Amino acid sequence: MQPTQLQVAEFAFPGPLRDQLVAAILTGAKTTTTGLVADYEHEGEPLPAPGRREVVVDSAGRPVTVIETVAVRVIRLADVDLAHALGEGEGYASVAQWRAGHEEFWHSGQMREALGDPLFTVGDDTLVVAVEFRVVGREDAATAERNKQIVVRLIEEVWNARDLRQLPELWSGPSRDETYGQHRILTGAFPDLRIEIEDLIAEADRVVARLTLRGTHQGPFRGIAPTGRQVRFAAIRVYRLDHGVIVESWASQDALGLLGQLQSEAAH
Repeated sequence: MQPTQLQVAEFAFPGPLRDQLVAAILTGAKTTTTGLVADYEHEGEPLPAPGRREVVVDSAGRPVTVIETVAVRVIRLADVDLAHALGEGEGYASVAQWRAGHEEFWHSGQMREALGDPLFTVGDDTLVVAVEFRVVGREDAATAERNKQIVVRLIEEVWNARDLRQLPELWSGPSRDETYGQHRILTGAFPDLRIEIEDLIAEADRVVARLTLRGTHQGPFRGIAPTGRQVRFAAIRVYRLDHGVIVESWASQDALGLLGQLQSEAAH
C-alpha cells in the first residue's frame, strides 16, 4: 500500500507569474482558475472534481498551502463569465481583459511546447475547465504535507538508495546519528535491506510511518551467524520535524519477530 498524498497544483510555469498567482491565492484574491481541456487530455490527467484537495507549490516546488475544488465547469471559451474572470485574482476588470491575458499565456512558446503543438491557438469554441476552489488548512495542511514529503525522501532517497549525502539536509540533531548507527547495524546484517511505506500520517509537527522492512541475512546479527534467510518485519516510527527538518524520532519494531525468523533458520 502506498501512502496517500495530495496531488500537486502548479499554477502557470515557475517564475514571476506563478509567484503572482500563489500570492493571490494566499491573500484570498484568487478563487478561480482556468485550464484547457486539451492540456488535460495531452497530459492524460482526469479533470478535477469537487472535493479534490491539492497542495499548491511555489516556483521552487515548495508546498505553500492546500486548496479544495468547490465547483468545475467545462465550457466554451466564449462562455466564460465575469464572475469567473474576477475570481482569477489578477486584476481583470472585464471578460475581454481576462481573455486577452489568458490567450497570451496559452499562445506562449512554453505552453505550445507543453502541448506539443507549435501552432496551438484558442478560439470561441475551445473547451476550457473553469474551476472554483477554496483554501483549506492553509499553513497547517501545507506543513503536514511538506513533512510527509521529507519523511518519504528520507526513506526512499537516503535509506533505500543509500545516498547518505542527503541525510544532513533532512535530519538535524543527535537523534540523526543514533538512528544512522541503528541503520548501519541493520544494513551490516541485511545488506539488501529495503523499507516500504505502508501508511503515512502527518499532523502538526509529527509524522507517523508504518513500515515493512525486508532483507537477506548475510551478516552477523545479535550473535546469530548469517543464515541467508530472507526476512520481513514491521516497524512504526514517529518523526518530529521543525522548520522543514527531522529533529527527533522514536521507533517500535518487531524485534522478536525478526529474531524468531533468524533463530528458526539457525535451528535447522
